[in-house]
Amino acid sequence: MAQNDAKLDVPDVVGLNADDACAIVRGTGLLPVGPDGAAAPSSG
Repeated sequence: MAQNDAKLDVPDVVGLNADDACAIVRGTGLLPVGPDGAAAPSSG
């Protein structure tokens, strides 16, 4: 079996409001999602 050495750097958005955090995540080319694949957070 081939080993997958790909690594993904996820931005640290802890402590930011949901709008700012989602904007940063989208800016990296990722899609923001909530826990267990829920929709992107709208508050918190």
